[in-house]
Amino acid sequence: MATTKGKDGRFKVGANTVAETRSFRFTRSSANADDSNIEDEWDTAKGVTKSWSGSAEVWWDASDTNGQAARDEGDEPTVYLYPTGTTAGQTYFHGAVIVESVEITNTRDGIVEASIQFKGNGICNKAVVGT
Repeated sequence: MATTKGKDGRFKVGANTVAETRSFRFTRSSANADDSNIEDEWDTAKGVTKSWSGSAEVWWDASDTNGQAARDEGDEPTVYLYPTGTTAGQTYFHGAVIVESVEITNTRDGIVEASIQFKGNGICNKAVVGT
């Protein structure tokens, strides 16, 4: 089985790569409705709606005016998530989101960090980087 280096991933807001990204994650999910009837031995269901959400962990950089500093709770940007990089042929995901929260963490013996939480605002598109 092939594996991929995490360092190749990219988190973008619009066309801008977010500086100092340490990691990101996102989840695509389905809300399901039970359509079992009294005669069914096994439960069955139908997918009725889909949703997605995610987060990015970054070393806080207030000078990143097109990435981190441009994100505030309530903003509605388009994000691009490249798990395996931006070279041709790589799969990526993108869509409009609502920024739900931005948490900044500072410890005396550490680097200032930020966590950006977002919720999809419509479809999460899956695409392949072109040549």
